Order: sequence, then C-alpha cells, then structure tokens
Amino acid sequence: MKSCALIAILFGLFAADSLARLSRAWTYEDLLAESDFVGLLEPIANQPATDVFTIEVDVPDASSEKRDKVIYHGIDTRFRIEAILKPDAKATKELTVLHFSEKNAETKGFAVVDGPSFVSFIVGPLQYKKQVLKDKEVISEITVLQGEPLWLAFLKRRADGRYEAVSGQEDAVDSFFEVHKPPHG
Repeated sequence: MKSCALIAILFGLFAADSLARLSRAWTYEDLLAESDFVGLLEPIANQPATDVFTIEVDVPDASSEKRDKVIYHGIDTRFRIEAILKPDAKATKELTVLHFSEKNAETKGFAVVDGPSFVSFIVGPLQYKKQVLKDKEVISEITVLQGEPLWLAFLKRRADGRYEAVSGQEDAVDSFFEVHKPPHG
C-alpha cells in the first residue's frame, strides 16, 4: 500500500503538464436551459461568411516553444425548420447558423492537436451504409437509409439575427445531433 502511494506521489511530482484542452460537458438540461431556440433543422444551403474564429496554439520550434494563430473562416448555413421544440419568435420557417470548419483553416502548415470540435452540414440527400467488420475486413454491408439529413439543434440568437451553437464556436459539435426521418414505405 505504501509503495502505491509513493508511486502516485512521484508520478504527480514528475508528470508533465497536460496538453488536453478543457471543455464543458453539456447535459441535455444545460443545452435546453441556455438555448434561445431548439428544433429539428434541415440544411438547405452553405455560404461563406466574412466572420473569422481565431485560436492560439503551441507550435514546436527547434529552439523553443512558440505560439501561433490558426484562423478559421466562417460558414453561414441556412436551415429549413422542420419542428420547433423551444420557440424563438424570430425563427419560424428558416434560420441561418454561423459556424466554422477545419476545411478552410489557415494553419501555416502545422497540425492543430486537440483543436476545436466544429460541425459541418451536408446539403442534399445522403446515403448511409452499415458495415460489419471482422479482422478489419468487411463481411457484410447494407444501405440502411437514404434521405435528407436532419439536425436537433440547440442555438443562441446572435445580435446580427443569425444563430450559433449554444456550446460556443470552439465546441459547436456539442449543440448538434444528427437524426433521421423514418424511411418511406
């Protein structure tokens, strides 16, 4: 027992600083309480936005650690409102969500480790496949659904009339949950 305590103390003294980014663990109740709007949304258009989201990251250098900035460019996604669970008088048929993506980041050639958790929205019908693997080989495959994607979204209204993830831009994925319409028979 004493040896375990000694090992734990030594590990604590010599452990390196954690590189993990802290983020909030959102519960359904928190998302609902802090949202201005909650609903089922269908993406209908993506457009570039002039907004930028910037983070600072540590960049290993041969001589020392230095900090640099990563700039992400905004995307405005227009959604058709399919169902409203928590109404906002401003949104009735459509709304626009500002979000960001890794695809259009300015990183100056370095990788971002433990970076933002963005969300992206594909417009149009999607086809999903279910695969069963054994020893990394596909042993069966079936198309399980084809249809328009829907998102359960927890949103805050911005001053400019657009919406954004209630969980913030850096962890936007925490405010969106993909759902599917029942297949038509």
